[in-house]
Amino acid sequence: MLEAIANGFMLWLRNLPLLSALVLTVWLPSNILLNYAISQADADSPATEYWIPIGLEALFGPLCLGAIVYALDQRRQNRPAGYFQSLRAGFRFWGKLFFTRLIADIQL
Repeated sequence: MLEAIANGFMLWLRNLPLLSALVLTVWLPSNILLNYAISQADADSPATEYWIPIGLEALFGPLCLGAIVYALDQRRQNRPAGYFQSLRAGFRFWGKLFFTRLIADIQL
């Protein structure tokens, strides 16, 4: 088990620049949009505190997750996985991941 944890940590560490670029590409615009939406919304509205962040997470989370999982899987198999290739995979798997997370959240 410790070997699997060490391998996972090394995979993450070796690919930190790629993973950071993917996360920033997705979440930086999302956070800018979130701050703008909150500044335009009524401060006492439940949408401001709850629904806007949940909606943005639902939209952008699967994109980021798909890109990261694809990149790490490719790199684990010693295949090249670049930035744009990983983002394309994130867009390609967005629908499946969105509905999977939706169904998982409904069942909770």
